[in-house]
Formats: sequence, structure tokens, C-alpha cells
Amino acid sequence: MVKRDAQQKHMMKGYCACGRKNGFAPSPNYCSLYCLKFMTEPADGYKRKTHYEDWQGTGTFALNPVHPKIECDCEWCGDSYKLSYAISCANKSYCGNICMRQATQGKRSKKKKMLNIGGMVRIMRVLRYYKTKMSANDISNHIKKWFSCDCSSGSVSNMLRYLCAKNMVYKYSMNELGLMTYKIKNEHTPLKQLFS
Repeated sequence: MVKRDAQQKHMMKGYCACGRKNGFAPSPNYCSLYCLKFMTEPADGYKRKTHYEDWQGTGTFALNPVHPKIECDCEWCGDSYKLSYAISCANKSYCGNICMRQATQGKRSKKKKMLNIGGMVRIMRVLRYYKTKMSANDISNHIKKWFSCDCSSGSVSNMLRYLCAKNMVYKYSMNELGLMTYKIKNEHTPLKQLFS
């Protein structure tokens, strides 16, 4: 870890603004989900002022005050939880272990059909994050980077058929490369509610 002014806004190549090494797959300029939200999202009570801008220069040690906890919504149930800067918690996406287990479970039977809930949750999270049209191959590549798990474009296509049938995802005609593309339809309803 490189020692830096914690409030220094410009980026050193390969390092997050906080001084830690980059490594957050969805947004490579940051080290974690915490820093992405901390640097880009408005602080409580503000429309534009970010958590970072609200925090800088506060505390006894103005160059390195304690990082505040940030309120986030659980990716599975939608309940709020506190995200902290600590390395062990900075990429936390769920409010607790129960939600994490339910959201990442493997195949389960539903009306005699086997559903890969964990796989479909990963697809929904990628589509919700980028909010743009993506092919099954694009989604597959993001899943491999985000979650470090093997997921072929064919497997993603199969799960997208179910998600389209349930009106969770829009399906678009072939793009210039001859690939079907998909876009998130329901951005805000908790995934637990969609898959229950």
C-alpha cells in the first residue's frame, strides 16, 4: 500500500485515490465498492456533494480523518446496511450471511425446473450496474472478472431466456455483430422479491 494524502483527488496509475491498489472489477479506477460510492455518490442531505467532499478536512487529523460508514442497499433483499472502509468489509454487497447464501445459491428446483439462482443474480447485478445493452458474451466476460467464476456465454443465454420470460430483462434484435443484446428492465425491485 502506498502512503498518500487521503484527500488527494488525482489518481496514481494502478492505485485508488485512497492509496490502496486498484482491484474493483466493475470500476477499475477504484479499490472497492466502498471507494466507488465514497468518491462518486452524493452524501446524505446533498444533491451533488459526494461523501468524499463532505468528509475531507474533517476530524482531528485533517489529512487523514476516519472514513465514515456509508449506507447501502442489500443486493438481495433491499434492506439498508452500513458499508465500511475496512478491507474485509469494503466490497460487501449483502446485509448479512442469510442474504448472501440465498443470493449465491446454486441450482434449485422450482415447479420441476432447475433454476440457477446464483447465476441469474450475477447476470442481474451486471445489467443493473451498466444499464446498457449487452450481449451474452459481454455479460459472461464481466461475470468472470467480477465474481472469478467460470460462466460461458451459452450458459448466460440460457438463463437470460428465463429472465426475459419473467419480464426482468429486455431482449433486443441482433446488433452489428449479429448478436442478441439484453438490457435490464427492472432496476429497483429487490432481487429476492423477483426470484421468490
